[in-house]
Amino acid sequence: MLRKDRAELITEEVSSIDGVSGAKLKTGRDNRFHTYVVGMVDIDAASSAERFRVCDEVMRTAVPVLHERDEPEVKVGGLNGRLPDGTEITAVELDPDMPTEDFPLELVSAESLFPRYGLD
Repeated sequence: MLRKDRAELITEEVSSIDGVSGAKLKTGRDNRFHTYVVGMVDIDAASSAERFRVCDEVMRTAVPVLHERDEPEVKVGGLNGRLPDGTEITAVELDPDMPTEDFPLELVSAESLFPRYGLD
């Protein structure tokens, strides 16, 4: 039996979140051999506060999957929430403590979000 890859596991987990209407994620390696999970999670929520909450819940669900797999270095900056109007919410927007507004998303690792979600 083949083991599910990280993107499949995360897709299954986030698809069960209330306010998520779909998810299309993939995993791979970049030209520096960094492993990543990228893709869109479709968010169907009425208010902007609710949209933000759902996007935060997506990351709160995705990051522990990588923590449990002992894969803290996996990049998750390309894992975005997409609103019905096409607007995207990124990991940088979820974390007010990111060092700059234009922090490179390809550098956002699961481990960098561990403190936000109570993991060590």
